[in-house]
Amino acid sequence: MAKLLHEVWRCGGAFPGLTMCLAGPMGDQARSMLQPDTRLLQVFVAGSYFEACTIYHRIVGFGLYHSDWEALDSQPYPEEWAAIQRADGAA
Repeated sequence: MAKLLHEVWRCGGAFPGLTMCLAGPMGDQARSMLQPDTRLLQVFVAGSYFEACTIYHRIVGFGLYHSDWEALDSQPYPEEWAAIQRADGAA
């Protein structure tokens, strides 16, 4: 099972909030939309979208994560995605 690095970002300024995205090039688009005063809060590893959201909810205090598509969201990340992160030096 591929394990991918994820990032949690905290935005301040006029539009405070939190963002989670993949580390490396697969998260470039999400990071490009962050405000200039945004700071990296935490980096973590997860093997599926469901696991990533569960960890993210724990980090930011949102309580338990629930999904209407848990079977789909629990599918392991493709090994190709981990190879992209490794090639970029993110993993």
